[in-house]
Amino acid sequence: MATRGRRTKYDADFHPKQALKYSLLGLTDVQMAGAFGGAIISWALYQGQWQSLNDISMFLDNGNFTNGMAIYQNISLNALMASSKIVLGSTCWLTVPILIFVLTHHYGQFNYRRVVLFRKIIKGDSVKGYRFT
Repeated sequence: MATRGRRTKYDADFHPKQALKYSLLGLTDVQMAGAFGGAIISWALYQGQWQSLNDISMFLDNGNFTNGMAIYQNISLNALMASSKIVLGSTCWLTVPILIFVLTHHYGQFNYRRVVLFRKIIKGDSVKGYRFT
């Protein structure tokens, strides 16, 4: 079976050593997570742009343009916006399970009175006499 796309740039010998160097430089796990998360998102945007350009090029094959380079800027911006929309939507959907996990697990002391008040407000029941503190 043939593989699609480019080969990965991940090197099992280089990248773990690079992460160790970053930690020895004093980067915290939050800073490294931000760097790696940014790298993953930028990779997804890059791949999405190529996919969008490929999709747009199928429609441009039928067109008759006197100067094809004149529309390049609009096409590249359209590809950037399409890939950003896909990556942002995917990121939003990926946060839903994380939020459900955080909301359903107990982390120390929790005030259930606020949950009861919130449910009453949503249902439209009277909250007269309840204290909100």
